[in-house]
Amino acid sequence: MRLLPALFLLGLLGAGSVATACDSSSCSLLTRGENSLIPKKQFRLDLTFGYTDQGALLRGSQEVDAVFRPRVFLERQQIFPSFHRDIDGYDRVLQMDLTYGLGARFNLTASLPLPLWHAHEVAHGDFRQAYGTTGVGDALVGLRAAFGPRGLVSGLSLKVPTGRYRIGGEFGGGIQDPTLQPGTGAVDFVGSLQYSWRADSLRLTWAVAGSYQATTTNPLDYRFGNQTVVTAGAARSLTSRLSASLQAKLFHQDRNQYLGQGVPSTGSTVVYVTPGLRLSAPGKVSLYAFVLLSPYRYVNEAQLGPRVGILAGLSKLF
Repeated sequence: MRLLPALFLLGLLGAGSVATACDSSSCSLLTRGENSLIPKKQFRLDLTFGYTDQGALLRGSQEVDAVFRPRVFLERQQIFPSFHRDIDGYDRVLQMDLTYGLGARFNLTASLPLPLWHAHEVAHGDFRQAYGTTGVGDALVGLRAAFGPRGLVSGLSLKVPTGRYRIGGEFGGGIQDPTLQPGTGAVDFVGSLQYSWRADSLRLTWAVAGSYQATTTNPLDYRFGNQTVVTAGAARSLTSRLSASLQAKLFHQDRNQYLGQGVPSTGSTVVYVTPGLRLSAPGKVSLYAFVLLSPYRYVNEAQLGPRVGILAGLSKLF
């Protein structure tokens, strides 16, 4: 029974595009807590499904009755304020992650959103329309290494623009909003750091981690805001095969830029509290599921924000 108060306290300590769900490749990896190394010459495959309800109508940190968002008219290089009235939305992703033990201290990694769905329901006057795109997202390739104290792992990755970022279908014609595209069209750089340790008194394994994603400008002169993710969590075995975890995560994205100017209604800060379960199965397979609760959300101007999300999948070690 001492586990529940400890995990609850952890959630309180940690709880202090549109408002994106934390569904980027780097953010998903930190949610699963799998930034540690696997042994030399071993190979791990992860398939993860993520879904986030993006139906919260927000202005700042307050829920409101209506959200009006600008249109980024890429063909005319203009921004039309208060063009869309957002009604509802969701994000879905099926992500594949590959890890290979290059050596005792080094792992090669790769992540790819296989199909990635962004969807919004939007109104223009009395006319309601569903916007959205589907496609392969941007790939993340990198290296993880263990240096310094035991349990400390650092990572450096490159996000390459493998996803489409010019899909049409905008109201009145034209390319849809960049935040709804499967890809960004730009190269990004991601650095991460994780430290984990075990506390024998409560039989808990603790971990703190963070990542920073530095973005660049794409050929349409659009640049997504840099992303910062900080997590703290604990896990404990419940049985020989089943373990439970709780994580608190801070996700922050800077305001997007277009033609060197800040784009209204972009940029956000979200705190997630994420309970989860992991089951070890025969054949070096494990199944996992996490619920992403968002007790605190702050958006610039007015945007759709996350209500609740899920992350579930399987991992196979070869």
